[in-house]
Amino acid sequence: MRTFICMTAALASRYPEVFWPIKINLEVSGVEVKVIHKTENIWCRDWMPIQINGELFRFQYKTVEYSKWPQLDVSNEPWTGAFSSPIRTFPNIIIDGGNVVAGFGKVIMTDKVIKENGSSIVGQLEKLFNSQIIIVPTECGDDLGHSDGIVKFINADTVLINDYSRIAKRDKSFYAYENELENILRSHGFAIHKIINTYDLWDWNMPERQFRQFFPFADAYGPGYGYHINFLRVGSVILLPAMKIKQDAEAFETIRTHYSDCRIVMIDCSRISFEGGLVHCSTAGPYTS
Repeated sequence: MRTFICMTAALASRYPEVFWPIKINLEVSGVEVKVIHKTENIWCRDWMPIQINGELFRFQYKTVEYSKWPQLDVSNEPWTGAFSSPIRTFPNIIIDGGNVVAGFGKVIMTDKVIKENGSSIVGQLEKLFNSQIIIVPTECGDDLGHSDGIVKFINADTVLINDYSRIAKRDKSFYAYENELENILRSHGFAIHKIINTYDLWDWNMPERQFRQFFPFADAYGPGYGYHINFLRVGSVILLPAMKIKQDAEAFETIRTHYSDCRIVMIDCSRISFEGGLVHCSTAGPYTS
């Protein structure tokens, strides 16, 4: 069985400090890296097939900024040649890959999937994925509704979530959000640990017009800065976003504590985070075939 992940050539061009450390560290660990061409959308997690329980699924990708920013168009399917296994396609179901955190027979998604597809979608997906679907609230201000910036599995009974205490000092709505998130996860039997979130350290007062001048490819006006939880685990390797700030060390220690059997590599995401994502967003997979 081989394991591979995918990244885009556009990522290598625009953010080599992200692309090359990921590629090198995965390849020395025996993980193949496939490079996808003919797209300027670096967030391949969102629009490439999702693999759960050995099966590949493709859903409709419908980013909120798709019509405004044509460079995000992935309709030419530049990734088609990456897969030898059949892909089950569901064009009438809207799901971004960033809203799928899967493991241990469970899939954690935000309620964005219900808002876009209706309440019956949960039962449909449980049958398709042969997994329990756990719905958590969409994070405050997140138009995309991704779960991969909210929660990660540590094991079958334990999850890692953001520590929202820093953000909540600037936006009090996060106090209620964090409480609701924890209550839902505990109701499903999970123990909870937290990782520092340093989103509060970016300039919240930057107008969107100015933001777009610097980051024209961003999916939405919502930087991913400080979301250390958006890491990628492939086997025993964890690629952890770093912001080039002193708090990176705390994020590293948290991951080392809860994933003690893994080798941890920090990836400089201080620039790419302003486009709305980090390591997990800019990779697709891991896939096995």
